[in-house]
Amino acid sequence: MKDIVYELQDLRHLTWTRTRKSSGTAGSFLGSSSTLENARMVPKSFLQKLPKPAEKDLNLVFAGLDGILSETHLAKMREIIRERWYSLDRI
Repeated sequence: MKDIVYELQDLRHLTWTRTRKSSGTAGSFLGSSSTLENARMVPKSFLQKLPKPAEKDLNLVFAGLDGILSETHLAKMREIIRERWYSLDRI
């Protein structure tokens, strides 16, 4: 895990004025395009080592939502997660 920075870094020199296009809290909703922007900051060698999401993993993510969200809604959320995952290969 040599790609992970473990020491404290002074980030005061960075510019924080860049704004993102978002309809709410920046990048926090499932369909946000900033997911790919954020993934571009992660070393590709690290992304390539991540396991692909299995159906059992998605079931854990959505555990307890049966009856709260419709099956159509849950299916769309699974689709978005899969699309985001497979788009990492194009970075």
